[in-house]
Amino acid sequence: MSADDDASDPLSLNINRYSPEVLKEELVDVYQEAYAEYPQYAYTSYGEIVDYFQWLKERSPLEDGFLVASDSKEVLGFAVTDPFWEIEEQKAGEVLELVVSPRAQGFGLGKKLLDLSINSIRQHDREIVGLEVGRFNYKAQSLYRHFGFNFFERDEEWYRMIKNCGNEENNSVALEMAGHYGSSEDSNSVLV
Repeated sequence: MSADDDASDPLSLNINRYSPEVLKEELVDVYQEAYAEYPQYAYTSYGEIVDYFQWLKERSPLEDGFLVASDSKEVLGFAVTDPFWEIEEQKAGEVLELVVSPRAQGFGLGKKLLDLSINSIRQHDREIVGLEVGRFNYKAQSLYRHFGFNFFERDEEWYRMIKNCGNEENNSVALEMAGHYGSSEDSNSVLV
């Protein structure tokens, strides 16, 4: 991407609620581009991806839960949240998907989409935000750690991360849940 491209200028990006005017093909294209490096974490056939987007739209029925980022030419990323999730019997919000085209990475778009997603969940009185991230997707893990997410559970392919998005006195809930898995130091050592 050249310095003259719209995505290099964060002021030229638009982040809007999903609308039917956004072409399904554009979302599929950016999804495939973003997961090209990590196909083990993605749906790969066009039909599977379209079905997945339908599921995302159903899980995120609220107008602020499916955000699409674009410049004047194309879709560059999107984020989908579900504010009506549960983690360990606690009301929570879930970041179901956060996708940024490789062409738009490094300009703060992922941070902006994640921040808007957390704020959307916060507006629905949820104190815990959760998400899943691929075990080997270190860039995404780093972003989530920067935003205060802690590792909660792991399996062979996926890590579950959680954070407090309420007030400080409720932070103990998230820390207690994260402590269920292990300390931050343990989490960092696995990633080295």
